[in-house]
Amino acid sequence: MTKAFKKTLVRSQRDKINMRTAALIEGIDRVAMAKLSRGLFP
Repeated sequence: MTKAFKKTLVRSQRDKINMRTAALIEGIDRVAMAKLSRGLFP
């Protein structure tokens, strides 16, 4: 859990966005990567 928070914090600071938006982007990114690894979409 702390690893996910750290990734979200880094994204928030790097992209200059708030934590809520950064968390949403991280979630979408994780789902997309999981789908790609299973080969569900090109």
